[in-house]
Amino acid sequence: MDTNTYAYEDVPWSIVGLLKESGNTTLDGIAAMGRERGIEVETPIRRGRPSRELLNYVDENDVDLVTLGAYGRTSEVHLGSTTERVTRKPRQPTLSVR
Repeated sequence: MDTNTYAYEDVPWSIVGLLKESGNTTLDGIAAMGRERGIEVETPIRRGRPSRELLNYVDENDVDLVTLGAYGRTSEVHLGSTTERVTRKPRQPTLSVR
């Protein structure tokens, strides 16, 4: 969870709670799809800058491959800021998928 976004005093905590709930629901659904396909899934949740926390997780665990999302509707593929930061400092092989 990117806590930097919600560090401002004017952001109501109820919105943060709704975002956390939505994120957990989405994460649970994606994990269930993986498990249905026989994939071992872990869903640790960390607080902080996503790219930094992801790279720390990779360093602390026996990660074989980091897979991150990319997007684009044309032949151009765009990387989000987290994907871009992680792929610039690879500690393990990194796969970007659209």
